[in-house]
Amino acid sequence: MLDYGKRTAEIRAAFKAGLEEVRELPDGYALRFPGTDEWLRRLAEFVAAERRCCPFFAFTLQFEPDHGPIWLSLRGPEGVKEIVASEFLPSPTGTST
Repeated sequence: MLDYGKRTAEIRAAFKAGLEEVRELPDGYALRFPGTDEWLRRLAEFVAAERRCCPFFAFTLQFEPDHGPIWLSLRGPEGVKEIVASEFLPSPTGTST
């Protein structure tokens, strides 16, 4: 049987490893990833896993032309920015969480 907790942890770790840029939005964050087919699959897995546990997120995937980067926007109601920052974004250098 699939361990969703373990699989979600693996997906989140890969997610952080591939993150190339973060842009703050009024109601969340836009996150840039490599524009490869592998990252398309990884991001689809990430969205599927997060939809199960966090139905309040709004997800948008944007694909730049010529196989450029993929942007994932995570948005939602008040409090979403704090969740995204603590769960999905790398910690600032020199701090621990």
